[in-house]
Amino acid sequence: MGINNEKGYVLVLTLVIIVIIGVLIPPLIGSALSSASQAQRSEENSQLIKMNEMGIMSARNSVLEKVEDINQLSETDVNSVINYLERELNFQPIDLSFQNYKGKVNGSFIPEQTNDNEIIITYQIESNLLNSRSSYKETEEIFTIRSNSGGTSSGNHFDWSQIEEDPPFQQLNSRDVKTTGNNREITVNGNATFRDQLQINNGLVEVTDHLALISGGRINPHSRLIVSGNLLVKDRNLIINNMAEVIVQNDFYLENAEVIFQNSSNQKEYLCVQGDVKKPLNSSTQFEKIDSCQNINSKKGFFVVGEVIEYNGTGEGEEGTGPVWYPIGTSSTN
Repeated sequence: MGINNEKGYVLVLTLVIIVIIGVLIPPLIGSALSSASQAQRSEENSQLIKMNEMGIMSARNSVLEKVEDINQLSETDVNSVINYLERELNFQPIDLSFQNYKGKVNGSFIPEQTNDNEIIITYQIESNLLNSRSSYKETEEIFTIRSNSGGTSSGNHFDWSQIEEDPPFQQLNSRDVKTTGNNREITVNGNATFRDQLQINNGLVEVTDHLALISGGRINPHSRLIVSGNLLVKDRNLIINNMAEVIVQNDFYLENAEVIFQNSSNQKEYLCVQGDVKKPLNSSTQFEKIDSCQNINSKKGFFVVGEVIEYNGTGEGEEGTGPVWYPIGTSSTN
């Protein structure tokens, strides 16, 4: 009788164990399989992201190479550049082999004109894992390029061809704005050209519109020049002395000239351009980016809020000199 009871207990215990195994093991197996599947999808998605990044970098490099090539063309107007980019920008597919997958990265380019001197190039990157569940990912980015002809970020390109005419440009000499000795403040209304070297001595000269210095200028110690429009410095240097300031509210043009400090200290002396700077490729005058000309506190240097645009030759508009294109930057559309 005792033996039979023991066998009964063993049987019951065995049945209980079987039931427990039947109840617990399937969820555990399902959980393990689910975790493995999630890990696989996560790995695949990570690979797709890396592939898209690789495609984006390849597309960026292609655009940069073509921008360099553009500036070697005989015609660099915006329509010619669009036609060139449509013809020459082609994405070379990338084939990849990973430990567990094979992949392919492809892409396409769409160049579009936004204004007379700006083109945006949209490239769409597609990444595929050929033997996976998370098989596809798409990324889109925009690359902006701009030329030194036509509109700029601070307004339209300015035509200086009329500086020899009075009007629209007043033909002045430095003696017309003599400021020596008494901290005088002189305002020149409208456009102005100085036929000789502009010299400001211990005073302020403010021009309410555009100013052309075709013989350069000398801003002597404790003096200021403020130009509400564009400023052209041509054929002779602009010299900024100790504690002198030059502020240009729009664009600044250099032609066959430089901006230099003379008898300067480490105190507040500067040229600040609120718009763009346009200068020859071989110019030695270097500008530092700044948020606003109002943010200069006891600084020394040449500053620009807009872009620095470099062109071939010694001056814009020379025979044989076309617009020069340069990269602005990228932005994601995703």
